[in-house]
Amino acid sequence: MEAIVLKAKAILKQYGPVSEGTDYSTSPLDHVYPDDNIWLVAYQHPDLVSVVFGDKNTTADNAALIARKERASDADQCVVVVAKDFFGNETLFKHEGAF
Repeated sequence: MEAIVLKAKAILKQYGPVSEGTDYSTSPLDHVYPDDNIWLVAYQHPDLVSVVFGDKNTTADNAALIARKERASDADQCVVVVAKDFFGNETLFKHEGAF
């Protein structure tokens, strides 16, 4: 799991925050979560995505704005809170501080 965390931090460090209007796309996850308004926001790097848990009024554009704001914060702070491996195993981290 440590390797995944290190890779995530390296990607965030290299790619930083999202540029406005570029390098992201949104996809609704209603086929998986039909009763919720959840969006997947993908970026230029294939290993970096954001999941936005919206309310009933959240649109693709809203989800993208929320994700960009969070990614900017992630890029600035570089603190990993949750990591998942390719099998869905999840590790929660306490705030370890920026690097």
